[in-house]
Amino acid sequence: MIGPAVHPWEPGDRSHLEFQGWTVLVAEREMLRWVDLSIPRGRIVALVGPTGSGKSLLLSSVNRLLADTPQARWHGSVVLDGVQLWGKGVDDLAVKRRTSTLFRHGAVLAGTVFQNIAFPFRLDGIRDASRISDAVERALRAVSGWDRLRDQLDQDASRLSIGSRQIVNLARAMVGSPEILLLDEPCGDLDPRETELFERAILDLPGETTVLLATHNLAQASRLPHRVAFFLDGQLHEYGSTDRIFQRPIRPETEDYLSGRFG
Repeated sequence: MIGPAVHPWEPGDRSHLEFQGWTVLVAEREMLRWVDLSIPRGRIVALVGPTGSGKSLLLSSVNRLLADTPQARWHGSVVLDGVQLWGKGVDDLAVKRRTSTLFRHGAVLAGTVFQNIAFPFRLDGIRDASRISDAVERALRAVSGWDRLRDQLDQDASRLSIGSRQIVNLARAMVGSPEILLLDEPCGDLDPRETELFERAILDLPGETTVLLATHNLAQASRLPHRVAFFLDGQLHEYGSTDRIFQRPIRPETEDYLSGRFG
């Protein structure tokens, strides 16, 4: 467990997401252990650490996909803007509407680029064509994809490059204006140029959007987020500003991981 004094806080920060003593067991194995972590609103926070260190499990604790994990148990709390995400009486759908998740594989839904981005409206039964069209354009502009894809809205999304498919997925994730965007290795299959475009899109997101990024790409973790949280064996070992974590890590395990001695 890492003490609260190590947690960075800057003037103007407002707490958005809080993990308090968050512990997760899967098949009686402790996968996350007593995580205390405060995420400020509108910040990008990278989760780094070796495979199996608990990064993806932490994300699934926010979007409640953890509830679908066989033999999973948990205790502690996860609080989103004052609302408990786990416990009796939690509205699962309401929580999921406040978050959006993007994964590594870059798979898109069947249909056109426009249909992919507009899919959440279809789920909600919204049929107002003008409203949907405006929302699709706003979402693409929010992720810096409008100029890139405006002439391909009627194209089969599966025929796009993987980088463009991830921009489509990102636009779909943002079309409902989620509070929290969860990214699980979103650039894992992208080449350097596509990664650069995707990162630029993340940096251009509206300032109130809070982003949690799980990544093995340490170069990405050094340039994209405001904060970095280092996980090892299910524990939060260190959390701080990106510059401080990479240049002056406090814990030897952090320095060993960032320098490539293990991982």
